[in-house]
Amino acid sequence: MRHQYQTNGAKEFAIWFTKKALMSLQAYLCDYHTSFVIERAIDEKIPDIHAKLPVRFVHGSVDDLMRFRHIRKPWGHYRKILEDRFRSGRTCILALHENELIGYVWITDRPETDRNLGLTIRPAEGESYGFDLYVLPEYRKDLVGIELIIRWLEHARDGGKTKAIGVVSSKNQPMLVTTRLVFRFRRTREVRSVEFFKRWGYAAGAKEL
Repeated sequence: MRHQYQTNGAKEFAIWFTKKALMSLQAYLCDYHTSFVIERAIDEKIPDIHAKLPVRFVHGSVDDLMRFRHIRKPWGHYRKILEDRFRSGRTCILALHENELIGYVWITDRPETDRNLGLTIRPAEGESYGFDLYVLPEYRKDLVGIELIIRWLEHARDGGKTKAIGVVSSKNQPMLVTTRLVFRFRRTREVRSVEFFKRWGYAAGAKEL
């Protein structure tokens, strides 16, 4: 700072310092996030892949998912979010190993806001939107997430859907690779959203697709 002041003088130093302070404040309070919208036709071949350990897949309930209330942060009002999802017709497929809930994926053909990515997706006629896929970290190398995606695609096919769509964060490289190489999803759109106060669990400035 001393060098900056001595080189440019008081006025230029004040302008430089103000810009640096504003940039630091912006980085602390908000951030830009890039996501990719992906899609594939339901009639394309669904991979025949199974988890590396015995897994049972069932449709979930609010009480089932409440087991994750201390894990799935930064959500607030977790039970109400779950109740609203089921009340509005969302489906949740659970993955259980030895009666322990280890993961799940949500499915809908109705508008849904992703609280983590700050995006609202509005599926078109015939589209199945898979979202909020989660697997406990210790089971992620056992292909549980892959089989959850397979169950979603099968659910969409059995329901007469013609297209599966999803949104993947640019930071989630494993999922980007898996959806492209294993399931042949194609990126159709890149979306940037603004995250405000994310460290406290708030994401505003949501975009609608």
